[in-house]
Amino acid sequence: MKKLAYLFAIAVLAACQSGNDSGEISSRLAQEGTEDFVESEIRTTTLSFNKMEHDFGNVVVGEDYTFKFIVKNTGQSPLLIEDAKASCGCTVPDKPDGPIQPGKSDEIVVTFSPKPGQGVTSKTITVTSNTNPKITTLTIRANVLESMTGDQPKKEQLKGSGTQTETFLSPKPAQ
Repeated sequence: MKKLAYLFAIAVLAACQSGNDSGEISSRLAQEGTEDFVESEIRTTTLSFNKMEHDFGNVVVGEDYTFKFIVKNTGQSPLLIEDAKASCGCTVPDKPDGPIQPGKSDEIVVTFSPKPGQGVTSKTITVTSNTNPKITTLTIRANVLESMTGDQPKKEQLKGSGTQTETFLSPKPAQ
């Protein structure tokens, strides 16, 4: 669908152009094929992440767990994160809305909501961008502990080194 939109935009521009310019675009479309032409007009760049995978460790059903993957544009053109999709509905990625300029960084925030019965689990986040290759895969892992009636472990967060949060579990206090 995006390719059709690009083709339409190119056709409109070609129609608005006078002289040889519109002829050159039409000629190029005929010679290279629509797909090759559209792909060649989109500038690619490069990226890097602070981590390619994150392990939440032991997690509790009913709590949400969040991790921020830091993405840096290591190329010369603006980085466009077109899409970020998770392999499961229990994982929700939130991508940057606008372009990331060369040398700058932004975050892809991933929230994991463990469900009963998952046990040791691994989820992927597929990031689509204007890079080559277009797709980068991030991974999160966790050991989902089942809720236990009356004995649900309590989530405590203690600050670790840097900006990461370490998660520890402790039994529910006796009443």
